[in-house]
Amino acid sequence: MTKKIFPLVLMFFILFPAALFAQLTVSGVTGDNGFVAVRGALNYKVNEDLTVIPMYSYYKNTDDSPSVNRFGLRAEYQPGRIAWGAEAGFVPRKDGYMNYMFGGDAKYFFVGRTHETVEMFYAGLGAQFTRHDQRPGFGFPDYSLGETRANLLAGITVKPVTAQSVFSKGFFSDTPPPVGNIWINAPFFVTINNSFLDYFWNTSASIPLDLLTLHAAYSLAKDYWAQQPYQSAAVGATVKIMGVSVTGNVEFRGFDSNSSRTYFSLSGNLYY
Repeated sequence: MTKKIFPLVLMFFILFPAALFAQLTVSGVTGDNGFVAVRGALNYKVNEDLTVIPMYSYYKNTDDSPSVNRFGLRAEYQPGRIAWGAEAGFVPRKDGYMNYMFGGDAKYFFVGRTHETVEMFYAGLGAQFTRHDQRPGFGFPDYSLGETRANLLAGITVKPVTAQSVFSKGFFSDTPPPVGNIWINAPFFVTINNSFLDYFWNTSASIPLDLLTLHAAYSLAKDYWAQQPYQSAAVGATVKIMGVSVTGNVEFRGFDSNSSRTYFSLSGNLYY
């Protein structure tokens, strides 16, 4: 099923006054039966070392399903070769379900260690904790469990190509339910996930050209109760003109299965 481009790039531009050293990013995708996914983030550079990023997401699977909002805040601090990150998020209760999350990460940058063409190289670790809670009486199994994720991070720039990779594994305080009113942002996929994630892996690369930047990515993820993981491949391009950039992306999800789907998404960046 092909997802059509959803024109929401300028949706959040009125939410924030113009500010120095800020970057506003908005992306949206939509499809059949009322599917909508929108994400927005404001990267505000407080000073040379500190960046604060408020985030907002909105999801709706079908016309009949409840809409879901997610609010988040991230801070990134890099005074030297070590970059520190801290993040928190909250999904307000809907149909008895809610979750909250907090976590942190650290990256160490090895710059120019191996060859003059190596402009950037980092490795890092991260961890996140999420509390999931489903109240009884809404037609779903009730539960309250904790999810801890361990993340491995790596990235390198070998001129002119930049590549980054993330692997994440989840550990649960109790056995999660196989089905339920579960609203989880599946990282590096345009859709939301209605199952608990066991693990995921994403690797992406980008190359800047004269007028645009080309990028590609591969993602692999497995739900907790699934027998097999699902895959995604994505390609796209970004054009930046006078402080505004627009990115078009196509994602081929489950390309190796009979239930393959193609998603087209559009995102925009505004640099203050």
